[in-house]
Amino acid sequence: MPEMNGYEVFRRIREIDSDVPVCALTAAAGPAEKERALREGFCDYFVKPFLDIDRFRQTVYSHIGECSNPPYDHDRPAA
Repeated sequence: MPEMNGYEVFRRIREIDSDVPVCALTAAAGPAEKERALREGFCDYFVKPFLDIDRFRQTVYSHIGECSNPPYDHDRPAA
């Protein structure tokens, strides 16, 4: 994104609604990037391209209403 990154967008979303579930959609596939996204508060982390669209859809639906992932535990690595 030319003017802000996904973390900045996420922070702005949180300013408006601190409870809305937000998933990270990225081309950055490393475990460190996933851990950072979950640590920042994203509900889930998806790497593009999505090859299994049905699984992607089911996972996104699992977050409707609230994150189906537990809050990030700073003492435990992200799954």
